Amino acid sequence: MSTRTDNFNRGDTTNAIGTPSDGGSAWVQQSGIWGIQTNTGYCSGSTGQASCYLESNASNVDITVTATALVDAGIVARVQDDNNYLLFLFNVTAMQLYTRIAGTFTALTTVNEASVAGDVFRFKLVGSALEGWKNGTLKTSISNATFQSNTKHGLRVNTLLNNFDDFTISDVASVRIGVGT
Repeated sequence: MSTRTDNFNRGDTTNAIGTPSDGGSAWVQQSGIWGIQTNTGYCSGSTGQASCYLESNASNVDITVTATALVDAGIVARVQDDNNYLLFLFNVTAMQLYTRIAGTFTALTTVNEASVAGDVFRFKLVGSALEGWKNGTLKTSISNATFQSNTKHGLRVNTLLNNFDDFTISDVASVRIGVGT
C-alpha cells in the first residue's frame, strides 16, 4: 500500500503550495493560486472553482483531510483535468458527491447537514463504490464508475475562505466479492 501525505507544516506562501511533507512529487495547481498559511494549505487567489492534486499512482483510495476553515470546499478524486473529476463537496449547509464532466457538475447524492471548521472528511473510492464520511461516520454513498482508473486526488474550493490540514491519500486494495473469494 502506498500513501501520500501533507501536513502543510512549512513556511507561509501565497503563490505555491509546494512539495508535500511526504517528500513525493509536488502539488499540481490546476486552477487558482494555492499556498501555505500558518501550517495549513489554502487557495490564496481564485475567481471561482479552484483545485490542486497529488499523483498517487492508485485509483482505489481512501482520502482524508481536516477542514481548519470551512465555507465551501471539497476533496477531488480520480482527476483527469480541471474539468473532469469526482468531488466530495462539504460546506456550511450540505455534503454532496458530484461528477464533473467536460466542466459540468452533476450531483449524485446530497445530505443536508452543516459542516464546520475542525471536521474531518474522508472520501473512499474502491472500484465503482464512492463513500463520503464526516468525523468517522458514513454520510453518503453511491456506485459510479466515472474516471475509475485515474490516480490523481486533491483539494477543491469555491471561495477563498477555506483552509486544510492533515491531507492523506491511502491506497486500498479492491475487494472481490463472490463465491470462493
